[in-house]
Amino acid sequence: MPLIRIDLNRTAPPDRARTVGDVVYAALRAVASVPENDKFPIVTRHGAGEIVAPEAGYLGVTCTDDLVIIQITWNAGRSVAVKRALYRQIADGIAARTGIRRTDVLSISSRWRRRTGPSATARCSTRRPEGPPAGRRRRH
Repeated sequence: MPLIRIDLNRTAPPDRARTVGDVVYAALRAVASVPENDKFPIVTRHGAGEIVAPEAGYLGVTCTDDLVIIQITWNAGRSVAVKRALYRQIADGIAARTGIRRTDVLSISSRWRRRTGPSATARCSTRRPEGPPAGRRRRH
């Protein structure tokens, strides 16, 4: 399950967060074979000056207040070609549906590697509440 974080300006239209989340999910399904209904974006809106981009621009691109930052954390194993196709589809989709410039869509990908055996998440989510193990009675 990829973890999607979306950061955008607080002054963005109210429906922008949902639209961006929908575009990212559609791209993940189409390009990276993410399972159906695996959609849990975390959206954070920021006030003026809380998303800081270089005023002089970076790599020839100057960002506007429409800047949207998308961070995708997922399992290791996606090729560079898949990631490039994903970033392209996300930027194109957001530009088409919201009018934001493609250069104002910053997608970042990070990965985590699975450990052998049960993952930390699985252990946490299956932990029983405090008390005796299931099937055993507490002796008084």
